[in-house]
Amino acid sequence: MSIARQRWKDVSHSLGSLVRCHAPEVVYDLPAESPRLIQHVDGYRYTICSGEVIYEDGEPTGALPGKLIRGPQPAPSQARMGS
Repeated sequence: MSIARQRWKDVSHSLGSLVRCHAPEVVYDLPAESPRLIQHVDGYRYTICSGEVIYEDGEPTGALPGKLIRGPQPAPSQARMGS
């Protein structure tokens, strides 16, 4: 796999057969203590978002390069998808 330069990509690098999902759990960390589900996973070496490592060996690095997306979004154009 190669990653094209100057294209935004989100990438995860796993340790193949060592990937293991934990049971989902409910956390109450949203405004007004609203619930949401989270699920931890073992076996991912890196998770990269917009060119920055956001998780390394399952631990957050503190980098938050993504952006919040709210509401309906237009379909991506073919030009943006690299075809």
